[in-house]
Amino acid sequence: MAFLDLREWIAAVDELGELKRVSGADIQEDIGAISDVYQSNPGSEAVLFENIPGYPSGHRVLSCILSSPSRIALTFGFDPTFTLKETTKGIQSRLKNRSVIPPKIVSDGPILENILEGKKVDVNLFPSPLWHEKDGGRYIGTADLVITKDPENGWVNIGTYRSMIHNNNEVGMLASRGKHGREHIEKFHSMGEPCPIAIVCGMNPELYWASSVEIPHGVCEYDFIGWWRNKPVDVIKSDLTGLPLPAHSEIILEGYIHPGKTRLEGPYGEFLGYYAGGEKEEMVVDVERIYHRNNPILMGSPSAKPPAEETYFRCPIRSAIIANALEELGVPGIKDVWCDPAGATRLWVVVSIKQEYAGHAKQVGQLVSQMPQNVFLGKYIIVVDEDVNVFDQSDVIWALGTRVHPPRDICIEDYTLGASYDPIPYDYIYNSGRGSPEKGYYNARVVIDATKLYEARNEYPEVVRVSPELREKVSKKFPGIFDQFSS
Repeated sequence: MAFLDLREWIAAVDELGELKRVSGADIQEDIGAISDVYQSNPGSEAVLFENIPGYPSGHRVLSCILSSPSRIALTFGFDPTFTLKETTKGIQSRLKNRSVIPPKIVSDGPILENILEGKKVDVNLFPSPLWHEKDGGRYIGTADLVITKDPENGWVNIGTYRSMIHNNNEVGMLASRGKHGREHIEKFHSMGEPCPIAIVCGMNPELYWASSVEIPHGVCEYDFIGWWRNKPVDVIKSDLTGLPLPAHSEIILEGYIHPGKTRLEGPYGEFLGYYAGGEKEEMVVDVERIYHRNNPILMGSPSAKPPAEETYFRCPIRSAIIANALEELGVPGIKDVWCDPAGATRLWVVVSIKQEYAGHAKQVGQLVSQMPQNVFLGKYIIVVDEDVNVFDQSDVIWALGTRVHPPRDICIEDYTLGASYDPIPYDYIYNSGRGSPEKGYYNARVVIDATKLYEARNEYPEVVRVSPELREKVSKKFPGIFDQFSS
């Protein structure tokens, strides 16, 4: 089903029995602490904070949005009983016939219930938490949509970039180099012009997941998610910036990023599980207008040591995208791909294949290591045989221990694309050659061939496991005995 707005989604989650309501939690300590514990235990409920001290009773915060397989499946439009594997395969299948449905421009919507301009602009009106104890400030934008437009061709991009509150009408913006939104901002600035921008801080989670993954360059996330849900997204064209704003969203901050204007931003508890990025000069959004619904709901998805909600829900779609990219390259024998949540979707990618020729596994590993869909911050790429379950890391570790000959099967690639928030002190490793925001960041990664040696693949001892035939026979004798276990 396609959800109209966040409130409709919350009602559906509540009906699933996966909504936890918390009353009286404060923004300085309670909301961040509760969210961290819940999201660090995948499968737990979404948390809706109500009656927040210091704010009107109707102002709420929702966190741990997509931290369970049921809510991920529901939000992607699948049966809530789907496992992560079933959701991944469903996404992979749908993406093979990708199309677009452009947004529908409307003249009105709930987001216009309250419009604040001039001296009334105050981002502190909303209960933005201190998400982590040692953050440099309160972040209003974590589970957000950041809307920008290419000044040359009009391509609208929607990304998820963090936004820290500086004062009533200024928020910091961190959009890493290489991100589509950063590209738009830099284009405006190269022309000597401010970049129009809108930050949506509460919305239908269908839009949120689309903004958080690698949609191809030049494709608008509105168009993509309209096709995915088979229903266009209602948008209102702003008379301030000209940007299309989601009509059924909860909170929007709108304004401009001016060339050369920066303020110290951070530190922030990041998605690799460290306060690694520190405090740096980052761009500033001058907020000129605020829109919000009556009784607005601020969405939050604070980063944390993985597995955590911010990366957990990305695993199925990133896995599906990589699998399809391999098939589009013409690589045969691809069975499954899994970007594990404990690896923050990027640090640990496992691919299972049916070996068809010598060097097949190493080819797959090298391609996954450097393909655009996985090149950013990759660390470990493991290729296993088709009999290994990539969704079961115990099975993967077993393959690593019994099918890898380190001198032959482990390849280390150096000077690959890294990021500032990688906690490893690469400046020492590269003798200060790691770079800077201007020069870029390096890292290194490992490709592991954990398949049977192709030439001797039929000479390995037989694996100790009940045969499919015997399992089926016993299953018929004792109906339902194996239902709780995957085959």
